[in-house]
Amino acid sequence: MRDFLAELRRRHVYRVAVYYAASAWLLVQIADVILENFNQPEHLMQLLIFCAALGFPLALILAWIFDITADGVKRTKVFERADDDEISISSDVITVTRSADERPGIVVLPFQYYSDQPLDEIVSNGFTEDLTTLLARVPGFFVISRNTAFTYKNQMKDLREIGSELGVRYLLEGSMRRIGEQVRVTAQLIDAESGSHLWAEHYDTPGDRLDQVQDALIGGIAIRLGVELARAEFKLASRKPPRDRDAWSLYQSAKGTLMFNGWSEDSIKQARAQLRQAIELDPLYAAPQAYLSLLLALAHWIKLVDDLPAAHEESIAAANRALELDPGSSEVLGYAGCAFSDLGYKSRGIPLLEKAIELDASNAQARAAIGAAQIVSGDLENGIATLSEAVKISPKDPGLAMWATILSLGTGYSGQMEKAEEWADVAYTSDPHFFPPLILRAWIQGLRGEREAAQASLNEAVRLYPKLNAAYIAGFLGVDIAHQLQESGLTISDS
Repeated sequence: MRDFLAELRRRHVYRVAVYYAASAWLLVQIADVILENFNQPEHLMQLLIFCAALGFPLALILAWIFDITADGVKRTKVFERADDDEISISSDVITVTRSADERPGIVVLPFQYYSDQPLDEIVSNGFTEDLTTLLARVPGFFVISRNTAFTYKNQMKDLREIGSELGVRYLLEGSMRRIGEQVRVTAQLIDAESGSHLWAEHYDTPGDRLDQVQDALIGGIAIRLGVELARAEFKLASRKPPRDRDAWSLYQSAKGTLMFNGWSEDSIKQARAQLRQAIELDPLYAAPQAYLSLLLALAHWIKLVDDLPAAHEESIAAANRALELDPGSSEVLGYAGCAFSDLGYKSRGIPLLEKAIELDASNAQARAAIGAAQIVSGDLENGIATLSEAVKISPKDPGLAMWATILSLGTGYSGQMEKAEEWADVAYTSDPHFFPPLILRAWIQGLRGEREAAQASLNEAVRLYPKLNAAYIAGFLGVDIAHQLQESGLTISDS
């Protein structure tokens, strides 16, 4: 009975019952006055009462089966689940035991609000709903519906217990608190198994402008969460013995190798091997194919692979295969479109990137790829603006080192040397293994006449990439930069 009553509450049956009873009572009172004044037969009133009573159980049944959403009336669901998921009833929620190869899950728990303003509860609920919607776009994860999440509102339950009941790996909890004229929004990502905090952040915004910045704030939290979820999955996948790794964990491992170990020949070799293994285990999984195409295209552009023609051919083949498998995925479109653009097929790549953004406006990777293509093509003004917007959308993105390097190149060629140096510093700070920012820093320092500092920057670049020479710099960053480095008196090997 306790389980049944909890489910009635979750499906809003109680609310419908109250609304229906109040409406029926009001209708009967009005009808009684009207029928009496018009001398209508008594059986009409009896019929009206009978119909109202008969409609009550019908309204409750409909409330149990259907839910009114922003997209219209839909059948009530607890979870989007695989056919082989096992369902059981716990003390107050439905528990799902998912199949072993199911995607990891996350639930956005109702945000707590600490305020005496009634409107703040509505805003707090809106944060929960909007974050749930945005997180559903993060590829590779399933997100528990907001209806289920709200059954935990104001419940003092252990987070590990909630994670177990819902069958999720991660929980996001947060709060809104008024501090003077500001509102502080906090968000915390929790490991459902251990209860430990994986990430926490707070955001302060003027209280009287909360409605104006709410969308941007929610979008920023969702994007940062995508990065932190990828980081957590990479660490988890890395702890698995090689024999136990499936296509999903190998894909996460490959992404994490580049995200958190930096761009280098060794990282690219390791990630390439992991992606090939993932594809071998699951040839119908599009994401590893798309990411492999991106990896090889960028490695080809930076010349971090030995066999450039083979990397070119494999990248194109992987991009085409990924698009065949999942042409409606913003993630796949973004990776494949970037690969085509970086390999020189911009007429093929740009429309894919634009489609990726159309499907998901928060896809910073696709936006960055368009900006990079514009800069490399000489459209510096638009390229800088587009790529800067991508950084604004995802300021801590794993791709920041590459994005900032291209921004340094673009702003430098447009004559904004101070800005170019700032972006070079951002790139190198983001990934100390990535040597191109050091070349750009040496170029800028050399133009200022700081020969010793410029030579030190160039020497560090050579240490990171011993194959570096003038021909490489001319091919990747441009002939002008290579010549100006030499004119500054810097030593560049031509071997």
